[in-house]
Amino acid sequence: MIVTDNKPATMDGIDTNAVPPELPPPYIHSQAGTREGNATAQTTDNPSTVVEDMSLSLSASPSSSKLSTAINSPQKPPSNFVIVKRANNSISDSYVIDTQLHIPEGLVSPISPVAEGSEDVYEDGLISGEKPHIYLESTHGSVNADIWLIRGRGGVQPGQELKADKPISEDRALVNVKSSHSSVNTKLHCDTEQPYILCCSSKYGSVSVWIPSTFIGPATFTTTYGKVVLSPGVQERCTTFSEINNVRTCFIGDYGAAGFRNLNEWKGSILQISTSHSKISVNFVDELSSSPKDGNGFSWSKMFNWK
Repeated sequence: MIVTDNKPATMDGIDTNAVPPELPPPYIHSQAGTREGNATAQTTDNPSTVVEDMSLSLSASPSSSKLSTAINSPQKPPSNFVIVKRANNSISDSYVIDTQLHIPEGLVSPISPVAEGSEDVYEDGLISGEKPHIYLESTHGSVNADIWLIRGRGGVQPGQELKADKPISEDRALVNVKSSHSSVNTKLHCDTEQPYILCCSSKYGSVSVWIPSTFIGPATFTTTYGKVVLSPGVQERCTTFSEINNVRTCFIGDYGAAGFRNLNEWKGSILQISTSHSKISVNFVDELSSSPKDGNGFSWSKMFNWK
């Protein structure tokens, strides 16, 4: 005779059927290779405020086309050459970028050069001087960006076209995130071999970044009155070569095995972080799951209203 009870299964006194209340909703892998879940960021900007905001995501029905297929990426169509510029409001959102997508010229907004007499040098903040695939800027508000690079994995939405294929090693993604008077918090995800340039800066606020643990490349950290804090994982792989005039020059990874010689010849990933009056924090994305708050007490789950 088999006797059953209705008690929940336990392991060391823990209910294995219970779902931890503080974790985000689980992502379920479907047959189409997409992820389902509520990972889309919510913004808190005042809609009555007039701001310059051009996000070039092209909407499409999930039933008629594939959404982004990167691991745990938000359920939204991929886009390219995204520009968001705000004067007073913060930017808090997630972005899925496929650099192979061709965006019609009429939908791509140019980035205006800085005003005459400004201390900034207009090159989009990137070494190459090329137009960034995503450009986020707030003058007086903070910028909290969750960016996913999914080159070639987003599928083609109605009305979208793919650019002519070229080796992934030659298709470097350009990411620029900045604020003048507040903090910058950027998570960058990339589960392909695509190289990228990540440039994050603020004049008076702190700058915190989370990069893929696969990052290999040169890194420069510039701060006049703040300090540079590297996570344990980054610190283990980071070699500092110089620190002159408040600029620290480093290489994350094995520069010998990577064949690095100089920036002009380097086609791999590059990290540029700068702030004048606050702290710089550099971490791996993998470390975020074990430490939901960064050194400044910033919580990503709170920012994206994860339950």
